[in-house]
Amino acid sequence: MNNAVYALASYNGYLVAGWRVSFAGGAAIGYIAQWNGSSWLPAGIGIGGVVFALSTINGKLFAEASSALVSGHTYPSGTAHLGSAGWRKRCG
Repeated sequence: MNNAVYALASYNGYLVAGWRVSFAGGAAIGYIAQWNGSSWLPAGIGIGGVVFALSTINGKLFAEASSALVSGHTYPSGTAHLGSAGWRKRCG
């Protein structure tokens, strides 16, 4: 990771980080990634914009981002949560 981290959260045993770059360790991560103890992995398919906040509520990971790529659509800003099928738009 070579840029400022804006948000951290614990999710499913991983440390999740959100920042303003789309690559970590040479891998495309879509502005959000999870640390497995030895390398950064994508969290879902990425979120599509700078991640400013992360939170876990009732076992779900939520991200506030400058833009969100959800189901092939880009939203200008707002909150999304990570589900089994990827990121889902919540509000904003």
